[in-house]
Amino acid sequence: MESSDIWKQILAYIEGQISRPSFETWFQNSRGYIKDERELIIEAENEFARDWLESRYMSLIDEAIDEVKSDIDSYVIVTRERMDEPMRKRRRFQENEITEMFQLLNEILRETQEVKEQNEKIMRMLEELSFPDK
Repeated sequence: MESSDIWKQILAYIEGQISRPSFETWFQNSRGYIKDERELIIEAENEFARDWLESRYMSLIDEAIDEVKSDIDSYVIVTRERMDEPMRKRRRFQENEITEMFQLLNEILRETQEVKEQNEKIMRMLEELSFPDK
């Protein structure tokens, strides 16, 4: 699939998820192309638009990339006016990995609490066996 086709599909998905004014303001004049077959470069009109996309639409962009089922594994949002600046690359699924880690930690904490409660129950039973009521 060509770079422009992927970007058109991503935009079509995003357009269906947000209001028309939001789409026209933040996405309509953006450009997207694939670099090195796996990285999406998104060109925003200016720094303000880039910052807005980064702060408010990253998860939606992730969703759109998933929906298109492309091989993109990272993307970066740049501005047309400053293409020579270093790019702030964002690896996809980074947030998901952090969320998954927190979920695993919570599960460990729950299980640790259950073990603690079971140990306390066993200790009470041992005490009752050692010192039965007379």
